[in-house]
Amino acid sequence: MEWKKASPELGVLLDAAMSAFPCQKKIMFGAPVYTANGNMFAGIHGDNIFIRLSESDRKEITAKYEAVKPFEPVRRHTMKEYVTVPDAIYKDE
Repeated sequence: MEWKKASPELGVLLDAAMSAFPCQKKIMFGAPVYTANGNMFAGIHGDNIFIRLSESDRKEITAKYEAVKPFEPVRRHTMKEYVTVPDAIYKDE
């Protein structure tokens, strides 16, 4: 499986979205991630934005948007509290 570089355009979008929140930006595996109190809650992986949600929020968003999927940075290694956010959501102002 080939590693895909993080999308620079998504980096700009996520930087703007995170600017209103008290969080820290870090670079992990060449891609931006955001943390609060030392806990990662959002980032970019390839062409995807991923976010950490509570179980109830994950159920709600996956019920509303079919394209929201569990975040799987490496095949068969799902990060259970995270989902990928499809462009249908982040492009909808």
